[in-house]
Amino acid sequence: MSKKETEYKDKIIDACVKAYLVYGEKGYTECALLRQFTDEILLPSKRQIEKWRLYGKIINKIKNGQIELENDLGVFTSSFIRGLKDSGIFYRSKKNKVSFNSKIYEEFLFVLKEQKIFIKLSKQHKGYQTSILRCGLLFLGENGIKYNWNEYLGGLFTGCDIKDKEGYKWLVIVLKSKESFERVLGVLDKYKIVYKIIKNKIYISPFYGALFFGYMPLHSACRAIDVRKPALGAKLALVYWNMFRAVGEPVAPPKAYILPFSKSYATHWNTGMLKKTNIRLFGVKLGITGMSQELRDLIKTWIYYQKN
Repeated sequence: MSKKETEYKDKIIDACVKAYLVYGEKGYTECALLRQFTDEILLPSKRQIEKWRLYGKIINKIKNGQIELENDLGVFTSSFIRGLKDSGIFYRSKKNKVSFNSKIYEEFLFVLKEQKIFIKLSKQHKGYQTSILRCGLLFLGENGIKYNWNEYLGGLFTGCDIKDKEGYKWLVIVLKSKESFERVLGVLDKYKIVYKIIKNKIYISPFYGALFFGYMPLHSACRAIDVRKPALGAKLALVYWNMFRAVGEPVAPPKAYILPFSKSYATHWNTGMLKKTNIRLFGVKLGITGMSQELRDLIKTWIYYQKN
C-alpha cells in the first residue's frame, strides 16, 4: 500500500471512530454519516468498510485517547468520562456494559435519555438498576494521560452520591481502585479542595460541586446547585468571599448566592457571625490552606453569572 493510500485509509478510520461515538456500531459503516467527519470526496462503500474489519482499531483509538469530539459529544469528553468512572457511579462493569442506580442518579438518567449521541440503555431492573450497553463513550480516555482537570472534576461531581451526615448533605465519592484513589486525591489537592476520607469514601462539600456547573450536564448541575442543607456551604462561601473580594468590598458576601449557598451580609450580621468570627482563622479550622488559580477562576465565573 502506497503512502497516499495509507493516509487516505487513516483519515477514513478517524471518521469511522467519530461516527461510532456519535451513532453507534452501525453508524461507522454508513457513508452518509461518515461525510460529517471527513472532507474526503470519495468514500469507501459500506461493504469495503466491513471488509477492513475496523472494530478493533476503532476501540483501540478511543481507549488510547487518540480521538476527541467536542461539539458532537457536549460535556462527554475523555476527561469527563474518566472523572465519571472515578466517582464510583458505575458497578457490575463488564466488557460492553456498566450499571448504575437510576433512583440515586435520576438526573443522570435524564441526561442520557436526552443525548443526541448513541447511548443504549436497558430497562430498569428491580426498579432501580439501569445498564448502559455497548456504548463507545465508556471507552473514552481509558488509557489517556493528559486530562482537562475542570472537565474531569465535572464528571467526578456528576457521579457523586449525595448523602446525609448529621443533618447536612455531602457529595460522596466511592473509591474502587488504588489508581482512582491517587488520581482523585491528586486533583483535589491540586485545586486545594477541602475533603475528608471515611473508610473508602471521600466526603466533599456541595459548595465545590456547584462551582463546576459549567462542566456538567444541565440536570446534574441543577442537582449539585439545589442541594438542601449543604455541608459547610455558607461557611465556605464566607471564607472564599473574604479571600476573593477586592479592597473596599464587604468582608461577607453582599447578597445571597453570589457564591454557592452563600448568605447575605445582613444575615451574617444579624446572626452575630461577623461579630464573633475571625474569618481567616475560621478558614484554617475548616482546612482551607489557600485558593488555587483554578478555583479562583471558577469563583470569578460564578460571580459573573450571578451579577449578569
